[in-house]
Amino acid sequence: MTQPADTLTARFYPEAAFGGFTRDDASIEFYTRIAALIRPTDRVLDYGAGRGAQIDTETAPHRRWLKTLKGRVAHLEGCDLDPVVMDNPYLDHAALFDPAAPLPYGDASFDLVYSNWVFEHVEDPARVAAELLRVTRPGGTVLVVNHFSVDGGLRGALEKTMARHAKKLGWRPEFPIDTVLVSEKLRLCSLKSIKPMGFFTMMEFRRLPD
Repeated sequence: MTQPADTLTARFYPEAAFGGFTRDDASIEFYTRIAALIRPTDRVLDYGAGRGAQIDTETAPHRRWLKTLKGRVAHLEGCDLDPVVMDNPYLDHAALFDPAAPLPYGDASFDLVYSNWVFEHVEDPARVAAELLRVTRPGGTVLVVNHFSVDGGLRGALEKTMARHAKKLGWRPEFPIDTVLVSEKLRLCSLKSIKPMGFFTMMEFRRLPD
């Protein structure tokens, strides 16, 4: 008989009963890294901010605090294709963008740009990566969490099979990491598999001077 998810969580992650999250929580790892990087004077861009659902639906106080950057930096900007971003209450300002056009920001506008679970959904991820490079100031950081495919093994075979149904899935199962390595000016400083199972990867880039 299949055990309920909360029973399995209690069995394998007993700490969740106290903090509301587990030691293998990907969002904790991602936003803890952001917390270590941001300064009160920073301008920050959330690429793919949406309506703020990940904060609205958050039940763990610490995780909610980590995700809520407004008030902890000088300016939190958010952008998205979806007009719901205009109603996101967790941003200082929001903007819509056309995926075929440059982002509506000047060069070197932000100290930190972050994007979580967005790249596999966009039509031209290399263009997006180039735009994030453009709007990040020299010395600034781009932090990304996403699924990236592998070449071999069972997982690689599964991703190739799933790739045939990418349009129906709404994301790219076959998505090589080289797709977002668009310029030497965007130096990859860290590449880390995210638990559980290492299916997602956190990438930290530093924007080099021109």
